[in-house]
Amino acid sequence: MASKSQHPLSAEALRAIDNMDLEPDMDVRDGRTRIVKPIPPEPKGELSQEENKLMAVLEARIDYSQNQFKTVLNSLVAIARHRLWRDGNKNFTEYCETHWNLTGQIVRTIASIAEQERV
Repeated sequence: MASKSQHPLSAEALRAIDNMDLEPDMDVRDGRTRIVKPIPPEPKGELSQEENKLMAVLEARIDYSQNQFKTVLNSLVAIARHRLWRDGNKNFTEYCETHWNLTGQIVRTIASIAEQERV
């Protein structure tokens, strides 16, 4: 796992990846990738050249963002563990929904981690 400073891609290349039109079926806004058309049935066999290119782009994004994700997760776990959400919120779930637009299973997972050891 490469850190931001050790990443083999330049900052310019990473910006290009972030702004790249991955596929007509995918919409990337605000750092979120959304599928705007249904996913076709599971393909068989090896990846096509275009699929390999898409896979490389997506894996580069994951590699580049992995430390940022861990920082965000640890911060949310600390907020839950120390109950820092309580000023103006009924519970951690409400805090996540109103401040970060996080809902459902991800919030339950973070809350569960907060009850255990730090990630």
